[in-house]
Amino acid sequence: MQEEFESSVRRHWPTLANLVERLEQRAIVRSLIRNKNNRTRAARELGIPKSTLYNKIRRYSISVRQGDDGELVISATKKARWVNGSHPTSNGNGDLRERSHHH
Repeated sequence: MQEEFESSVRRHWPTLANLVERLEQRAIVRSLIRNKNNRTRAARELGIPKSTLYNKIRRYSISVRQGDDGELVISATKKARWVNGSHPTSNGNGDLRERSHHH
């Protein structure tokens, strides 16, 4: 019974590396939104070289587009690292989407 439980936990709980990736991905997406997709400013805000930011944008498949309502929509997809779409901001298939909000 204990073995079955531990096996289930391993299948459904993210590893520390997965959690760090999620946090990093989210920080990048939010920084891009705050900086209106200005990658130089986002890299500076995140404290990383611009080349590192570009590598992470590719690694996490982060894309930027203009929404139908004119807002900036930034999506990040790295499905292999998500656990059953369990991230609170995922749409169930591993996508993470953030929108800029005009105030």
